[in-house]
Amino acid sequence: MEEEIIANVVTDATIAAGLMPDADKQRANDHGSEFRSPTALSECSNCHTLLEGRYCHVCGQVADSFHRPFWSLFADLFDGLFGFDGRIWRTIPALMLRPGYVTHRYLSGVRKPYLQPIKLFIAASVVFFLVFALVGLNVPSPIQFEDKAAQLQMSPDEKAETLKALEQVKQQLSDEVPEGAARNVAQLLLEQAEQQVEQQSETAPAQNDLPVKSDVPDNDILDINLGDGAPSVKGDKSAFICGMRKALVPEDLGEQCKQTLAAKGETNISNNSKITFDLETRRFLAANLETIILDPSRYGDTVMRWAPRLAFFLAPVFGLLLAISFFWRRKLYLYDHMIVALHFHSFLFLFLAAMIPLGVWMGPIIPLVIFVLWSNIYLYRLHRRIYGCGRITAVLRTFILDQVYLVILSLVLSVLMVLGVLLV
Repeated sequence: MEEEIIANVVTDATIAAGLMPDADKQRANDHGSEFRSPTALSECSNCHTLLEGRYCHVCGQVADSFHRPFWSLFADLFDGLFGFDGRIWRTIPALMLRPGYVTHRYLSGVRKPYLQPIKLFIAASVVFFLVFALVGLNVPSPIQFEDKAAQLQMSPDEKAETLKALEQVKQQLSDEVPEGAARNVAQLLLEQAEQQVEQQSETAPAQNDLPVKSDVPDNDILDINLGDGAPSVKGDKSAFICGMRKALVPEDLGEQCKQTLAAKGETNISNNSKITFDLETRRFLAANLETIILDPSRYGDTVMRWAPRLAFFLAPVFGLLLAISFFWRRKLYLYDHMIVALHFHSFLFLFLAAMIPLGVWMGPIIPLVIFVLWSNIYLYRLHRRIYGCGRITAVLRTFILDQVYLVILSLVLSVLMVLGVLLV
């Protein structure tokens, strides 16, 4: 009770002296409203604590009013996205150009001027994957096929000669090869080749416009139905799918697929797969692989969907590596190593986001060299500034971490490729 009386006396004296506005006056930025705070201007509207500044020292609420013009909402939005009270501009340039500076100050207790490491890491990873998607980079399919349609572009004279040669082969086939599966498959091949030659010669583009690679099934040569209920695919893809089915699910191999394999000299087809998975698992894998072969873009979409999720594991793993490498230094806590790892990976993501457009513009070699050199110099400087390592020790640690991290990155990429097949 005595403290409340003293507080009221101090407040009244302050108001009387003109050092603090009374309750009848408006708060900062207040344009007037029917909704008024139940407390005096000298008190926090939230917890009723006597204010000692713009922010309440108990609950942290700002003492401003939010009864302002509508456009100020957009100003607050853009300030929240790009301003962070100026922290983003104090964090990013120093993070990119002064290795270890932001990290050392943050660990030393100077945290208010900078973005929180976890928020910075998330934002940097989002920027990286957004840039990766915007520049049009595609994840390559693990299975590629040459575009044999391009090889059939020919002049009218070449067309006539090719058709004549095909006709001679057909005649020779009828005269010398007895009737049977082999002859039927060969005739099918020749007929499809003739049709493809005629179609390509009618719509032949200019020679300089011919594609080199294509994953579109319609650009391949041979159209074969692979079996019971299977979709019709073309060219080398049909042979590849048949070979894949032979290895995974020989029990489900269709008659047309067997003829395709026989045409390639594979006549010894067993009904038992050498892969020890159960039949349903093998069917699942075969179906997913066929999807990738027929539509490689779905594989790329799946990989891009999972890549950001796996990327979040890289920073903690790197932090654990740092903790293990300095296990004898008891005053270095796991928290400290995680802050170093988050800042380093934020730098890597932002640096890669800058190098990708540069690589598209001028080729990959120079940006790759710049990235490798500066990232290793950065890691070297981190060891020097944060951990106080000597020059030789810092170089050795950087080299060892590079090798270990490459192994981990290879494992992560392998997991990503497997997920691309399993979840396509």
